[in-house]
This record gives sequence, structure tokens and C-alpha cells, in this order.
Amino acid sequence: MSSFEANLEKYAELVVKIGVNLQPGQILFIESPLETADLTRQIVKKAYNAGAKYVEVHWDDEQVTRARFEHAPDESFSYYPEWKARLMEQLAEGGGALLNIKVPDPELYRGIESSKVTRATKAAAVARETYQGYVRSKKFSWCLIKAPTRAWAAKVFPELPEEERVPAMWDTVFRMNRVYHEDPVAEWRRHIEHLKKARQPAE
Repeated sequence: MSSFEANLEKYAELVVKIGVNLQPGQILFIESPLETADLTRQIVKKAYNAGAKYVEVHWDDEQVTRARFEHAPDESFSYYPEWKARLMEQLAEGGGALLNIKVPDPELYRGIESSKVTRATKAAAVARETYQGYVRSKKFSWCLIKAPTRAWAAKVFPELPEEERVPAMWDTVFRMNRVYHEDPVAEWRRHIEHLKKARQPAE
């Protein structure tokens, strides 16, 4: 196993045990870009090792997303599947957990009519209102993380040669998340306890 693979595995375990705080018997729903598949597969393994009852992965393909805005009929952008909204509600109501691997791509909607994006965003917000209420009220366990992609790395490190950008982004992610520590999970638990004590009023 290479050092990168070892660190990727440590990051996956950190996401499951600290980020999501997955409990034995929980269902985990993962929203993941195709480009972060290696990380997602490690997270799935770590989730089952942590006692997950079932792990479902919803893959997000930016080319598929882009194709909708380029080719779909106008009425598509005022539509959001009711079944998809209900799926997320059932996840929350059943005590499941959500992990969203969200990666920004500033170029995804370049050249797309802004009103299409606005309408699609509004339709999703309306359909997912009940689910978002669960999110805001902390009714279930959820976590949002970042993972390097070529598009994001190109924006952050434009001065680097193309082949060095994603590795540089991974190095940044690992450093920010204490992955280079011998036991990142233990390190984060100590950090969380320190934050809790710091919030306690002085006697």
C-alpha cells in the first residue's frame, strides 16, 4: 500500500467515525462525484466495518448534470422528483445518516442560461423543504466533506503543472483534517473535547 492509499484510508475512517459519527445498525446514504470514487469506496468499507446496516451510494456525474441544462425541455427546470425528496425524508425519519461529498466546479454552468439554474435550484428547495427542516433541526446525522477533483484543483493551484494539482489538493485536505497524525480519529476526539471545554462558562 502506498503512502497516499494509507492516508486515503485514514481519511475515510475519519469521515465515518468523526464526520458522520456513524453508529452500528445505521443506514448510510452517500452522495458522491464519480471522480472521487476511490475515496467513496474506502468510506463504504469503513462504514460497514463500523457496523452500518446498509450503505447506498448516489453517484453524481457532472456531464449528466450539464447535459440536462443543455438539452432538456424548458419544463424540466421547474421539476424535482417527489420520490427523490421522499427518499431523503425517509432516511432522516428512519434514523439514517447522510454523507455528501460536495466538490465545487466553477465552470459547470458556464454558458448556461442562469434562469434555468435558478428555477432548478428553487424546485429542489421547495420539494426538499421537509427534509431541510430535519437538517436544520439536527434530527439526524449528516456530514459534508470536500475531496479534490481536477476542476477544483485547477482553480486553487493554477500555477502548478496539471499533473501536480490534484496531489497538492490532497496534501492540503490531509493537512487540514489532521490525517498525517498517527491516529487522526483520536486526534480529532481530543480536539473536540478541547472545544467543548472551551465553550463551558468559567466557574
